[in-house]
Amino acid sequence: MDLIVLDLILPDGDGIDLLKYLKSSFKFKRIPVVIVSARGAELDRVLGLELGADDYVVKPFSVRELVLRVKKLLKKDLSSMPQQKVGPLFLDKEKKTIFLEDKPLNLTPTEYKILEILIENPEKVFVISPKISWQICLYMLNYFL
Repeated sequence: MDLIVLDLILPDGDGIDLLKYLKSSFKFKRIPVVIVSARGAELDRVLGLELGADDYVVKPFSVRELVLRVKKLLKKDLSSMPQQKVGPLFLDKEKKTIFLEDKPLNLTPTEYKILEILIENPEKVFVISPKISWQICLYMLNYFL
């Protein structure tokens, strides 16, 4: 899933509650959210953005405007972002930490650097040198194959 367009007025619940859930969930918290809502008061817009929405569009709106806003959010260059996710791994460059789901991994600087390179280059094939610890090789086999 690349992006979520969320209406706050839902037939079976409140969109704000759903937004809170999405932003607290490991699986969804890094997915951009665009709120579309008839609730156009400043308080509603500010609350939605404070809770983690990436954009807020008030109804009625132009479809072209919404499409452009979505394209702009999707255009972000992932390699320049301080956080990246591949499979169950999440790289937070600012904290220099790699998480397995929500749990931080206790890695040596070398192990961190190797996983950082792999996460930043998910489409590339790397040859594993015999000098790399077996722990990393087993870890990669368990989670990437």
